[in-house]
Amino acid sequence: MVIISYALVLYCGIAIYFKLKKTQGLLSDGANKYQKQITIVMTAEACIPIITVLFPILLDLLTIAVGFYLPWGGKLTYLLCCMAPLINPIIKLCVISCYRREIAKVLKFTKLSHIVSPISNSVMIGPAS
Repeated sequence: MVIISYALVLYCGIAIYFKLKKTQGLLSDGANKYQKQITIVMTAEACIPIITVLFPILLDLLTIAVGFYLPWGGKLTYLLCCMAPLINPIIKLCVISCYRREIAKVLKFTKLSHIVSPISNSVMIGPAS
C-alpha cells in the first residue's frame, strides 16, 4: 500500500511539474515563485519519510538478516523516527519566503547590505597616476 501511495505521489508530482512548466508564461512572477516554493516543500515532504521511516526499517532488517550489529543503531532509529514531526515544519518555515521573512523579523536578522562597513567609508590611498 505504501508503494502504491508513493508511486501516486511521484506520478502526480511529475504531472504537476510538467503542467506548471507549460503554463509558466501565463502566471505572474509571484505565482511562479510560490509554485516553486510549494514544489520544493512537497518534494521534501515526500522524501522525509524515506529518511525517517524507511532507513530505520532497513537498518533493523540489515541487523536481523545479516547479523550485522551496530550498538548505536537502535538510538539512530529512534532519533530518526522522532525527527519526522520536527523536520516537516522546519522545512516549510525555511523554504516559504513569507514565513522566512516573518522569522527574520522576529529574530531581528538584517541583510548585510544594510550594515555599513567602516571600510566602505574610508578613502583608499594609492600611488599617484
